[in-house]
Amino acid sequence: MTVTIKTNSIPDGTRLYAHVVLDRSGTMDACAAEAVGGYNAYVAALPEGARVSLTLFDSDGVDLVRDSEATSTALLSATEFEPRGMTPLYDAIGRTVAEVETRSAGFDRVALVVLTDGYENASQEFRRDDILKLLKRKQEVDGWLVIYLGANQDAWAVGEKFGTTAANSLSVDTTRLSFALDSAGRATRAYAEALDRQSGRLQSSFSAADRGKARPRAR
Repeated sequence: MTVTIKTNSIPDGTRLYAHVVLDRSGTMDACAAEAVGGYNAYVAALPEGARVSLTLFDSDGVDLVRDSEATSTALLSATEFEPRGMTPLYDAIGRTVAEVETRSAGFDRVALVVLTDGYENASQEFRRDDILKLLKRKQEVDGWLVIYLGANQDAWAVGEKFGTTAANSLSVDTTRLSFALDSAGRATRAYAEALDRQSGRLQSSFSAADRGKARPRAR
């Protein structure tokens, strides 16, 4: 997949920090190429001047593998994504939010994108209620944009259980991960270009067209 980094800028000097939490558990093996291509599409959709970081997670590790400007240096190669293990989704989110809180100091807008093809089954540190309270606070108090992409599941129902909104949750087929992450990148850009954080969260909602293309016959 050829990726072209866009050069549009964020208006009014707004600074965007975007972070992707990407499932690397064993079941992602069948869609590894889509996952890598999708992450790279997300980077390409971000505005000029944005900073982007990436965490890959499974039961063997929650690993920060990127933190740089959204240029070609932020892109991921196929050899860096090797699915394995189980799905500690809550631990991945909880640890990542703590990391992003530190790394995003001084940024006006913060976006967090979570993509998984499975359900929580391996967390040791965080529980669902912990993540629910954490994500609600980051969205409602700090104005973060939180996007949940659930592959082969009802992302509305699953995401709602741990604090993501229906408007920013997207159900996706594993064959459409590149499209879904590109859509998430465009949503993130809309959030960054809005007049303020809270209105940006509203303007970043997924459209009916996005939902139809991400997972035909799903909402």
